[in-house]
Parts: sequence; C-alpha cells; structure tokens
Amino acid sequence: MIEIRSARTLDVERAIPVKSPIVSARTVSGGDYRIDGGSIFGIVPKPLWEKTYPADRQNRILQSTNCRLIQLSGQNILIDTGYGSGWPERFNSHHDLFSGCPISASLGNIGLKPTDIHHVICSHLHFDHAGGTTSLGENGQWAPTFSNAQYHFQKTEWDQATSDAVEFRGAYDSERLKPLQATGQLVLHEGDDEVLPGLTLHHTGGHTPGHQSIRVETSEGVGWYLGDICATTTHLSVNWCMAFDLELLVTRRQKIRLLGEIARSGDMVWFDHDTKFASSRIERISDHQFALAR
Repeated sequence: MIEIRSARTLDVERAIPVKSPIVSARTVSGGDYRIDGGSIFGIVPKPLWEKTYPADRQNRILQSTNCRLIQLSGQNILIDTGYGSGWPERFNSHHDLFSGCPISASLGNIGLKPTDIHHVICSHLHFDHAGGTTSLGENGQWAPTFSNAQYHFQKTEWDQATSDAVEFRGAYDSERLKPLQATGQLVLHEGDDEVLPGLTLHHTGGHTPGHQSIRVETSEGVGWYLGDICATTTHLSVNWCMAFDLELLVTRRQKIRLLGEIARSGDMVWFDHDTKFASSRIERISDHQFALAR
C-alpha cells in the first residue's frame, strides 16, 4: 500500500511555526564519487569550472554526497541516502565508488543503525541520492535499507523513476526502487507538504519534474537542503546548472526564488555535493548571482 498526500500551499516567505523543536541537524556522508565535470556544469566552459573542481584524465571531478540527519523529538530523519552499494563493477570503477554502503557506515560512526531511522526523504531518485534506499539481501533480492522508516518522495518523481520508460533507464534504477512499494513504506507527496512540524517539502521541479527541496527549522535556525537545484557553492550563479537538468529554465527560476529568500532571511544552505562546504549562509550580489556570506 502506498500513502499519497495531496499538496498543501506552503509560503516560502512565511515562517512555519515550530511545534516540536528540532534537536539537531548534521551532515552524514553517503560517499564521495567521481563524475564527468561537464555533466555537473552543463554549458559552462571547462576553463571556468575547473578552477574550482579540477578534472582528472577522464574528465571526472570529485563530488561529495552530503546527506543530512535530522533528530527531532526522538525521531531520526535522513535526507538523501547517497549511492549505497551493490552496483556493477564497471559502474563502481567508472565513478570510483567506495566499497560497502557509505551511508550505513556514516550512521554507524555516530552510533546509529539503519533500523534507527524513522523517515527517509529523497530530494529525487538519481543513483547518488537514492542508491542507499535499498540494499541487496543474502537472498540476492533488493530490500529497504531502513526497514523501520517511511520513505517520502514526490509522486511525480516516483512515477517517472519506476516507469521503465526507455528515456529514463539511464537516469533511474527501478529494480532497486520498486521493493519499497511492496513493503508499504512509501509516502508519496503531491506538491508542497509538511512531514513533521518544522520539516517541510517544497516541490521545485527543475532538475527532474519531481525534484523537491527540504526546509528544516533547527535549534540553530532554518536550513535548506536544496538538492540539485544548487548542488555546490559553485552553482550559486543562477546560470551555472547541470547538464542533467530536465527543466533548465525551471531550475534557474527556482534558484532565483529560493536563493533570494534564503539570502534575505539569513537561512543556511545545505549543499548536497560540495566537497568543501556542506553548509553556509549566502548573500545576494546581483540579480543572477549569489555568494557565500562574508
């Protein structure tokens, strides 16, 4: 059974009252990996992006997966899961993936087991964000990595990722995802929604039609996990976007809207792929340019 939640209008510019204070929000690694630099920076010429992300001989750059662990009133919420494990050897070699499941190892380093996670939220379902949602069991079958968790995705994203349409086969691995449906752990959202008091989903589209960003009210202020709408500090320029963006103009418009509000409010941005800055406050320096706050 799949729970489907209809959209509720959530005003980005209006603070959402916190009924249950969030105790903490910390970065947990879903694993570093390498990927073609041009795919991360799209139409931006290599001589510009390589100043920040030098490429190797295969034109690959290093990227992190800065997942977030939110601890709220005795519940553990994981935002994104990294790439997980169980990929074919050729895929592992191409992306220089770590062995094992990095997100499980990272949680173990802070004393948590996969069974301790109550909610998993993915910004979208590409391999480097949702690969850790499931793991191969001893029987050779995929099963939820976090057996006690509800999984929160946008319905648009889920439908696209599990459609097995030819045009999406290179972007999603539906065999890894579909077991989540059989266990009854799926919660599919149709637009903006509140998961828990102080933790809200904002359907952005852009990178994928079902991409969502996550706004979290913490004891230290508001943090925004923008996902691949603004993956690194280098993407703070509105026109610096990924080649993977299926709706490029939507991504640019969402960056203007979200980054503008974040800069105005003094909120934190949590960068999902930056190798140096997992989080930072930002400032606006022009109508299309933002930068790390000085």
